[in-house]
Amino acid sequence: MPITKEDVLQVLDDPKLRSIRFSVGPIQVNSVEYDKVSDYIEAGAIDVVPGKAKVSKYIPQRDTLITRNSNPPLDENVRSNLLHECTHAISDINKYDVTRLTDEAAAYIAQLTYALLLRPSLPEPPIGLPEDNMMRQSMHLVNKYELGSPGGYGAMIDQRDIADLARVVYAIPDYHNIDPDAKLAANGVALSDEQSEEFYRRQMQRLINQDTGGTDSLGASLKAQYASYEDYVTSDNELLTLFDSYRRGGDAQKKTALQKLLRIFLTIDNRAALQLLQRLSAPRKTDIVSERFQSALPVSERTTLLAALRLTR
Repeated sequence: MPITKEDVLQVLDDPKLRSIRFSVGPIQVNSVEYDKVSDYIEAGAIDVVPGKAKVSKYIPQRDTLITRNSNPPLDENVRSNLLHECTHAISDINKYDVTRLTDEAAAYIAQLTYALLLRPSLPEPPIGLPEDNMMRQSMHLVNKYELGSPGGYGAMIDQRDIADLARVVYAIPDYHNIDPDAKLAANGVALSDEQSEEFYRRQMQRLINQDTGGTDSLGASLKAQYASYEDYVTSDNELLTLFDSYRRGGDAQKKTALQKLLRIFLTIDNRAALQLLQRLSAPRKTDIVSERFQSALPVSERTTLLAALRLTR
């Protein structure tokens, strides 16, 4: 039987992905982003269809992941290839402004990081074939930046290393028709109203579970999760402090600030939520909270928070 959507989701749910956390230029490769890909698939915004080729392929223009012609159980080669394509989906979702070869470099680094987590004894191939040279170069970067281990958490791959790997990728025949300066066609992944509701429910449930350590089902009432905050009222100063904390902080501080903002946005009463939604939906020059919200947070996080304000309570 072919590789299915459930197989892809199983890869994206692998706890080993929590050990991957690095960036290639603006491309953020980490478990939070892979969770987003999973939730886009679960919501039906990214299609997973079986294919007949030897490798899987993500097509950003169609928001579709075509899986390779292979049968379960999946070995580390198949699993890491799926993660490679899901890394392309990260770039598409976030509309990263990068070249196609930079995006490929990020995907190959992610692929080899995951492959080595699955099989630490994975041998380094000999110099020679273009594919082997790419694999060697990627493995060297995994070791250089200690990717997949605590020492490599938050690693930013140097632009010179990215360029070197991009050149090695370009030497592979399948990529040789790519203009080295061609930009990635990352136009985002559109969500219908129904898909949006499902996607943000899943995203918010992940944040709630991280915050509470709970294991509540997705169907549980979000407001019930925070019943003790039912009469919570926020202030402009508190919001500005959290916006600034997100903008200036590292990964851990950003996560904490986002969780606090989500808690506030989920638990203020309906009238306050609608008022705040109106203020934050578009920048207002006379409203510092609106301006700071737009400038401090990336599009993906703003969208999640605005969706929280729209939930019926």
